[in-house]
Amino acid sequence: MRTNLTVVIRVRGHLSRRLAAAFDGMTSVRLGRATELTGGVTDQAQLYGLITRVRDLGLALESVTVAETDEASGRSGSRGRARMATAPRSVKGADHDDHRPRVPRLPAD
Repeated sequence: MRTNLTVVIRVRGHLSRRLAAAFDGMTSVRLGRATELTGGVTDQAQLYGLITRVRDLGLALESVTVAETDEASGRSGSRGRARMATAPRSVKGADHDDHRPRVPRLPAD
């Protein structure tokens, strides 16, 4: 399988061997109060599949880092951490049950 993207998925907590096995082909490393899963993906569809698996297993996603890999050398390219999406810990001004931020209302004319 040709991989051209390296992905690092960080989830809250330590994964058991059984849970880590659900991410076949990825390396898991425990860091503090989190676990990082690192591996290669071929396209966005495979990346979204991994993120969906995190959700389906009820894991708390902390961050996703994607870097392009130089196909000739197999190393990460010069872009390094190309894109990073971090799950917010809390949203200021949001209701307890609704984690979406409140949209301010415009004054009436």
